[in-house]
Amino acid sequence: MNLRAAWTAGWNALLGSPLPAAGMSYNATNWPVTPTGPNPIPANDVFSRSRAEREIHDSALAKRIVSVWSGELCGGSGATPMFRDSELRSLWDEWSTKWIPDLLQIIETMIISGECFVLLQISETAPAVPLSLTLLPPEYLDVSKSDGSTVIGGIGFRGTERTGYWLFDHHPATPGTDLRSSFIPVADCLHVYRPLRPTQQRGETWFAPVLYLLRLLREYLESDLVRLKTSALLTGFVRSPSGSLNPFASPTNPNGGLISLEPATMTMLPSEAEVTFSNPVDHSGAFDPFVRHVIRQIAAGMNLSYESVSGDYSSVTFASGRAAILTFRKQVEAIQYGTLIPMLCQPVLDRWLELAASLGYDAARTEKPRWATPTPASLDTRVELQAAVLGIRAGLSSRKAFVEANGDNVEDIDRELAADQQRARSLGLTLDVDSEKTQLGQTQPQAGPTMETQQP
Repeated sequence: MNLRAAWTAGWNALLGSPLPAAGMSYNATNWPVTPTGPNPIPANDVFSRSRAEREIHDSALAKRIVSVWSGELCGGSGATPMFRDSELRSLWDEWSTKWIPDLLQIIETMIISGECFVLLQISETAPAVPLSLTLLPPEYLDVSKSDGSTVIGGIGFRGTERTGYWLFDHHPATPGTDLRSSFIPVADCLHVYRPLRPTQQRGETWFAPVLYLLRLLREYLESDLVRLKTSALLTGFVRSPSGSLNPFASPTNPNGGLISLEPATMTMLPSEAEVTFSNPVDHSGAFDPFVRHVIRQIAAGMNLSYESVSGDYSSVTFASGRAAILTFRKQVEAIQYGTLIPMLCQPVLDRWLELAASLGYDAARTEKPRWATPTPASLDTRVELQAAVLGIRAGLSSRKAFVEANGDNVEDIDRELAADQQRARSLGLTLDVDSEKTQLGQTQPQAGPTMETQQP
């Protein structure tokens, strides 16, 4: 018996064995238990991906979720390398005019579609350093390329190491284009996704756990709006016990018809006519708690707080808000330093430094900058700033570390501060940060010899 047959036989024996008496409910027999690997099919779930892309287009709540995640992961400054060499820093600032827009689009594509392919290409039109990024959605991968060993689902392998990707020359859904694909070496193509299991080859949309809830909630809200619109219309019904009454009959319309209710009108009805009006069911106060509950489930499935998804901060206290921010900050940093930087930012920077060195910038051969990501906003910035000041004064941190943690460069800030002080002094102004004129930050005079140390 080979290994695959032994593995299958072991699972069949386990599935066919009686359920343990403890800890298993009566309906556990209907709980499907099927052994699967991290790559059940050679492509990411195209159905979930397509539904997520459509839901982003149709659902305001889904669009809000994407903006919350992408805003926290990218922020206003994106991920910034902290160069020691000022010339390289200026060169990066000139080149990275498209870095933040590209980073934002990569993040949103990874959230919605599950993954994004980034081609590292040489471009003479790129500023400073001739490196350009070409972003491709997951459908560009030619999953038909497969031989079961060296190429699986469009991804080339050498053992467990990836060698490259088979990518279509044009979008496969574009009418009139052929489906030719080219092999791109792994050094020139980055595959950005968040793997959930070891050896997982493809990413999946982050909306997979909540797609059904999003659609049901959207349909429920739309139907409830239609119901409220209908209930706002005053509808009446006229009937007679004999069934022969037709109060709206006229010479021109002997069969009768409908009559609209208009202001300042009088309608004569026979004495036997009975008039009733519609009385639509009103769910009263049950609507808002139910919608809140569903949104909380959706927020939990997207690792977000209810308040950030709904925009409703009416029930937030300082303690609960701070706890939510601290928890979310850990999730954001885990994705930034566990997915974005190793899969995207660092490979881009390595190629950028390689090209900069080829242009004659010798510092690029030894420069190894660390990455600074945008810090999520706090609930009380004043308290955190005071804590940072105390940590710097106690020697637990440095101004350089604090400034770079926010994506800025301490040398640039120092030069700006010096220029501000020089300009203020030339105009006769006194600023709080000027240690020569104010007590804030002023160097304290050194203490003289004490009486014990003085010589008689």
